[in-house]
Amino acid sequence: QHKMARMKMARMARDNIPVIVLSSEDPERVSSVYKETRKFNIYPKVISCSSKEIYESERDFANTVTMAHRKAWEYIVEKSIKRAIILEDDVRLIHDPRSYTDIIDITRPDVCLLGYSKASINVAYNKIKMGKLRTIEGISVGKSLTTDLLFGSVAYYITNLGAQKLLQSDKSIVIDEWYRYEEQCDLDLYHIRPIVAMEKTDEIRTLRKY
Repeated sequence: QHKMARMKMARMARDNIPVIVLSSEDPERVSSVYKETRKFNIYPKVISCSSKEIYESERDFANTVTMAHRKAWEYIVEKSIKRAIILEDDVRLIHDPRSYTDIIDITRPDVCLLGYSKASINVAYNKIKMGKLRTIEGISVGKSLTTDLLFGSVAYYITNLGAQKLLQSDKSIVIDEWYRYEEQCDLDLYHIRPIVAMEKTDEIRTLRKY
């Protein structure tokens, strides 16, 4: 009975964690993220982000994506949300991200990256160093000790304090440059193993046109 009660409480806690999807409104990507979230009965808050037919450069594209993330951080702060999961619309969910939040909470990060972009996943696994590692039931969460790597931002856990810190950052920083947020905002950035999500760009249309 005690075990069942704990499982019920964990399930209720999981279901109360907001999931925010950043949607480019591209029909293919909207359909993709809808299928991914429904796999785990996730009904997310959708924040639309503007997209262009043509971007002037990689930096122009990155700035547009960053503004979408800033909208999500503003929403978290304005609504006094304690913690949330943010997903980009090209995410592939390997596990239900809400199921890991209790373990992440123990380490008290501002942000915990739940997955990586396709381009950085091998580099992230091979080169990243983590400290303050906590492992519970086969799930490891640790603080990033590696700088100058771009991990992507396809899926991450974020606290209200983390959102506040990020909103105070220089707007010239683009979302994948997490090490710059760490330096400028004293952001506590953590990673999870095994990863919960990854980028799905091999199967859906990219928005990078320049």
